[in-house]
Amino acid sequence: MIILTKRQIKITNFLENKLEWTTIENIAKAFDVSERTIRNDLDSIGLFLQENNIELERKPRLGVKINLKRNQNINNILKECTNKLYTADDRVIMIAIILLIRSSTTIEKLSDYIQVSKNTLVNDLKASEEILKSLGVEVTKKSYY
Repeated sequence: MIILTKRQIKITNFLENKLEWTTIENIAKAFDVSERTIRNDLDSIGLFLQENNIELERKPRLGVKINLKRNQNINNILKECTNKLYTADDRVIMIAIILLIRSSTTIEKLSDYIQVSKNTLVNDLKASEEILKSLGVEVTKKSYY
């Protein structure tokens, strides 16, 4: 199950209200983020919509649009989802607790559990390690483990 961030939900609503193609550049300007960020968000949005039988169409030089069938409403789908959006502080504390409870885990498992990208998790992990270090707990890392 794909979990959307607050920004991704806003982008989804933005696209739902557009009847014509919208460029990534226009979306990036509307949300004051980079085009690369929008492309990453659209990847997640596309997977989320695909799970719900809705097509996110992307065409070079045209842009992006959501193809809704009759009686499909994205807001209804978003309301049905019980997505928990964690703040950065929440995630840092959750990671620290998970590391204390489990003898070992992977970045992939942590990112799946907390529902964030691996890059976000790695950044949060650094803060979690600092908290644990202040408590006298050492975190060790092993590649491929």
